[in-house]
Amino acid sequence: MPRSAKTLQIAHIVHTGIPAYEMITINGMPFYQSSGNSSTYANTWFPFFGLLEKKIGPYPIGLFLKAFSTELPQNVVQRIRELFPSYGSADAGAQLPLRFWRVPCLLISSTLGGGLWDTDNGRELKAFLQQQYPAYYQAEPRLAIKPATARLSEPKAVNTWLCRQANIKNIKALAGKYPKTANDLISLLKPARKVNFAELDTQNGKRLFNLRNKLREEQKRPAPVRNDQEKPLKRFLKKNPELKNQIATPANRFSTFTYTILALCLVGMGLCMSPWPMMGLYVMGFSGAALLCEKLHQSRQEAQTPLVSPSSTTTLIEKTLPTSNSPKATVPHSSAKATTNQETIKSILRKRRL
Repeated sequence: MPRSAKTLQIAHIVHTGIPAYEMITINGMPFYQSSGNSSTYANTWFPFFGLLEKKIGPYPIGLFLKAFSTELPQNVVQRIRELFPSYGSADAGAQLPLRFWRVPCLLISSTLGGGLWDTDNGRELKAFLQQQYPAYYQAEPRLAIKPATARLSEPKAVNTWLCRQANIKNIKALAGKYPKTANDLISLLKPARKVNFAELDTQNGKRLFNLRNKLREEQKRPAPVRNDQEKPLKRFLKKNPELKNQIATPANRFSTFTYTILALCLVGMGLCMSPWPMMGLYVMGFSGAALLCEKLHQSRQEAQTPLVSPSSTTTLIEKTLPTSNSPKATVPHSSAKATTNQETIKSILRKRRL
């Protein structure tokens, strides 16, 4: 059976209470190994949400915090109750679905093994789960539990250790560390695909190249050069020299003439503050008039530029004109056909401008 390359982080401690319990966290998810006192299935791994630090009513300090209701599917609950009708001291095995809580916890416990999973009914239950969740067992991880790194006796110390392993501040957030469904657990087990810098750089360069070509086809000015000097785009074009002639170059915000006029405006402002204020006014007036003429010239050029590229115009004409294969198509005289084509082109361009 294929194994996943995903590495799960497992931490292990011993809670030195009476009795002592083995505790582990798998990517921040806490599990404890049952003593068998109430379940009669010792060494079975169950999820829990920390230990009670203060006595609350009849509940003593150090009580294991567990789920109050099960989220297992009905068919799984029914199968568990058929195989384990008398789960310890509980009534008709009703507590066992509560102990496992969710499908991901049940699947992880079956992978950890031990306890009820070593019995005949446990092996039958695992065979049932393999039929229901084959994707998980195809990517089943290797959960090797190393020796305990600490022995803690105080509930507060245990909770602090659990929070540190899960990277949270309070044990109230421990329930959110467990996946909700089997698919969530499978996605957690999938190995992460490594993406090197060269691949990311190529993707970024290709994205810039496609953006520039799109602006070119739409007869729009490309934006100015980015802060990174578009190095990914340059490296992409270096690897693909045949695409270099297709790229649209960045547009400057102002032309050289505009920069010259702005410089004259600054000179005029300086002359206005000098002993020759009239000369400064003349220079500023001339600069303003020249700048206005430049803007009018640019707007006239943009008005004369077609809004669609020749290739797209040809496509529109081909879609608009009737074809010889259509049943209602007629073949007019050559001069009349040329006139019709010119009128069609003009009407299409006029509509696009509107």
